[in-house]
Parts: sequence; structure tokens; C-alpha cells
Amino acid sequence: DNDLVQPIHKHYLEIEKSAIDKEPENRVKLILTGTLKEADSKVNGKELTEACLYSSNSKVMYNRVQFPPISKTENFKLTLIWEIIF
Repeated sequence: DNDLVQPIHKHYLEIEKSAIDKEPENRVKLILTGTLKEADSKVNGKELTEACLYSSNSKVMYNRVQFPPISKTENFKLTLIWEIIF
């Protein structure tokens, strides 16, 4: 299943920062950071309960997280950080 429970819309975050760190035992940790801005009219006024990472063609979901509802408003920005270890 690669569908979100209640998709608001496909929102493409610009990756602000990415880093690759060597973990012990030759693992790699990839850190991706993106932000929903204060004035983002597509998500302001909505309750956000999940987020995911899709491939560029939106056919493969790499990661999905669900969380308690966050009521997004223009009073704050919301930063999402994924740490992926492989």
C-alpha cells in the first residue's frame, strides 16, 4: 500500500539539507530536511497526520510516518527531518 490515509495534495518539499554520515559497521545515514513554510496556503488550516517520501515518479514510497494531528497555521513553519540508515 503506497497511499496516504488522507492526502491533502502532493506537496514537494525542497530538500534544504542532506548529509551522508558513515555509521559504525559501514552503515550509511542519509539525513533529509524540508520545511513547510509559514505562508503555505495548501497546508495552512489543515490537520496534518502523516508524511512520506516518494520516488521522483511517485510510484515508490520509501518512507512513511504517522503522528498525532498537527494543525498547521501561518503562525509557524514545520520542519520535517528524515534519517535513513542503510
